[in-house]
Amino acid sequence: MYTHWMKTVQEKARTTLEQTREAIKKYYDRREAPQPDIEISDLVMLNSKSIESKRPTRKITPQLYGTFKVLEKIGNRAFKLDIPARWKIHTVLHVLLLEPYKVSNRPNREQLPREPEDAEDDLE
Repeated sequence: MYTHWMKTVQEKARTTLEQTREAIKKYYDRREAPQPDIEISDLVMLNSKSIESKRPTRKITPQLYGTFKVLEKIGNRAFKLDIPARWKIHTVLHVLLLEPYKVSNRPNREQLPREPEDAEDDLE
């Protein structure tokens, strides 16, 4: 009788745990952003989230800087970029801070790369 009761308790705990795992997975997958397709030698833009600017507010700061060439893939979600030394920021960045560069399809439109005034990385 006692072993039967223990087996039912274990089975109930197992099913409850599976339901909880499925619920957590559903909410995690909802907010998980897919990783963009970035390969070595691709051009990318750098998100300005981690770059401190000398502008008075973030409102007037450009959202993306660059274009930068990807030199190397480090791990699953980090890339080493060809960033000039005068930027004074780390060259290995997480994929969430990068956007694939998209060339304008409008004729005679040249997009100049944006550069910060004196960029300093606030993550260091």
